[in-house]
Amino acid sequence: MIAAITLLFKPLPEVYRNIKTYLDEVDCLYLVDNSPDTCSFPEGLLEEEKVKLLSSGTNMGVAEAYNLGLQNAQKDGYRWLMTMDQDSFFESRQREHFFEDFSKASKNNLGIYAPLHNPKFLSQQGDEPVSVVMSSASIVNVDMALKLGSFDSALFIDEVDHEFCLRIQQNGFIVLQNKSVYLNHSLGEEVRKGVKKYSSTRLYYMTRNHFYIKNRYQYLYLAYFRKRISYMRKFLFWQLFNHGHKLHRIMMILLGIKDYYLSRMGKRYEF
Repeated sequence: MIAAITLLFKPLPEVYRNIKTYLDEVDCLYLVDNSPDTCSFPEGLLEEEKVKLLSSGTNMGVAEAYNLGLQNAQKDGYRWLMTMDQDSFFESRQREHFFEDFSKASKNNLGIYAPLHNPKFLSQQGDEPVSVVMSSASIVNVDMALKLGSFDSALFIDEVDHEFCLRIQQNGFIVLQNKSVYLNHSLGEEVRKGVKKYSSTRLYYMTRNHFYIKNRYQYLYLAYFRKRISYMRKFLFWQLFNHGHKLHRIMMILLGIKDYYLSRMGKRYEF
């Protein structure tokens, strides 16, 4: 039995359409509305029989929201919880293949089962152990997650999924990615095709939390962090020098570094 949790933030009508692409595949859908103020939900969403609204009107972040989903999933008797964001959706054939392949996958020491998030990496390799996956459409072993301390709320948002993947592998569990299935997934604001822009607040959390997990895990996962550190340098350079408000963006990145060294974790700035 699989439950799912979808995080909402000022949801637009198309969010309901996204949810419908996977609602039939799960037995229960938990919603957490992280909008800082009361917002209107897409018409018909809360009337769905499978839908349960767990929280609304306050931004508890990604980690705490997923943890709320884990607690409710265990209480309601679900072994697996699929974590989703509001902007992701499956195409019909991709959805069918993903859930069928998950049902056939060995569950021995399986911690997370996830699809690709970019179709250009599709292959016929099927399921493959990987270091990290993004949280969207990741099917998480509920009992394992709760036993290992759940998602790290110190991160609030960004790197929550990566930290969790690294930690469960440290404890002997496997992260499997299905290389033949992809999820349609959106990150950031697309300013032109293939180029994403992130807010200065997101850059703060990305920077601070990158230092946090690097300090904890880099000597356990040397190959992963060699690539990750190089990626982050290029990513932050691009975000600084290809968008406006450079001074403010630089300030927020530096503040992220400072707050990491001062152990100022958790929620610091609102969106």
